[in-house]
Amino acid sequence: MNGARSSGVPVLGLRLPPKVYALLEKEADRRSLEQGAPVQVHHLLEGLATAYVVNLERARRHPSPKGGRLPQDESELLHKKILELAGKHTAIEIAEQVGCSSTTVYRHLHEAGITPVRHKKRTPSPEDVAQVLTLANAGLTDMSIARQTDLSRETVRRLRVGAGIPANSPAGRPRKQRDTEDLRSVA
Repeated sequence: MNGARSSGVPVLGLRLPPKVYALLEKEADRRSLEQGAPVQVHHLLEGLATAYVVNLERARRHPSPKGGRLPQDESELLHKKILELAGKHTAIEIAEQVGCSSTTVYRHLHEAGITPVRHKKRTPSPEDVAQVLTLANAGLTDMSIARQTDLSRETVRRLRVGAGIPANSPAGRPRKQRDTEDLRSVA
């Protein structure tokens, strides 16, 4: 390894830390063995710099749909759409409708001083209760019952426990009941 380069001498106008330069030298050695011809560190840097510039230009021409801030005019339009939907929908529903993240919706609502709408809690109907208990007895998990009945997992759990039905395993089989007499005889 050349001591002058590893001490931070500029390479292609960059002043590289010794550890970074050492990694580049290792990569140059690996590529030299692979290609059967010497590869210099500055050639690796030129390749990296070229790739960086190409990717930067590509990003300017085709901006990513995710990440980064929108231009001011688009941000204002998004802000207006969010505020229009604010009183009627939850932040997640608004995010899906306008095509942004729920974090962005919460930020816009907070900046406007608006409290976001939360999911409305609904009391399960007698039909819901009957369906939950039937599905729980059939061996379904609380999560799968919640998905089918449009109730929360916690509501399903509360109904199941209230009816004295044991929890089901994710495989869909009822969990084995422990026999307390067997456990006492072992001890």
